Amino acid sequence: MRHEHSFTQLDHQTTIMVDTLTFEAPLGVFGWIAERIVLKRYMTAFLESRNQKLKTIVESGYERPAYNDQRANMNIEIHKND
Repeated sequence: MRHEHSFTQLDHQTTIMVDTLTFEAPLGVFGWIAERIVLKRYMTAFLESRNQKLKTIVESGYERPAYNDQRANMNIEIHKND
């Protein structure tokens, strides 16, 4: 599994974050089936919810927000490649 964030500043108030997650389940064909049926949907929902929380924190105006909610959610922009 590989998880990357990239940031592009559009202007002094706007930054786009691209969240890229690459993963491959083990167990050959069974892992491939699990990826398509469960993991892809789960991981997409996970990233979208965490990114929404990040967006909320960043747009709230705090310079150094405290972040300690492990169930918290974070969404700036997610590109989905099928």
